[in-house]
Amino acid sequence: MKNESPEHNQIHNLWSHLNNNWIQNTCDPSNLQLEATHGFSRLGSVLADDMGLGKTISTLTLILATNSTARRFQMMNQDSKIVPTLVICPLATLTNWENKIRMHFQDQALPYQKFHGQHWQKISREDLLSSLVVLTTYDMIGATGNQLHTNNITIELLNICWYRVVLDEAQ
Repeated sequence: MKNESPEHNQIHNLWSHLNNNWIQNTCDPSNLQLEATHGFSRLGSVLADDMGLGKTISTLTLILATNSTARRFQMMNQDSKIVPTLVICPLATLTNWENKIRMHFQDQALPYQKFHGQHWQKISREDLLSSLVVLTTYDMIGATGNQLHTNNITIELLNICWYRVVLDEAQ
């Protein structure tokens, strides 16, 4: 895998898994194009501390600290619906993300929606768009485009752009 930088304009397949062959078969990287960023750099990072050192809190703090930048980006792209942050995590850590938000932040300081569980199909697109964080699982993302789940509402069908995507436990 090559180092990613704002100057690097090629799109690479960063992720491959047997359960996601349908993604690779559906997407032709030669048809993908980078979009204009209106002066915002495309940056990425990896936070890989040992367990228990506060990666979740650090990430949530970054999300809150960069809220104004994310909202400004959202306003500059009003024609495309942008939500500041999508957090994709294993089901085992989803409750931890919710608990950290409730425990360490004042009410509504970090508005979030959980796109998982028994009520996820009742969440409206507007609910997600008004959130600062959307929490979901790899299973929910994996259902997107899967022929076995064609009747389900998915993150992809909601046609939302993301300012930031957090992949928890992505190893």
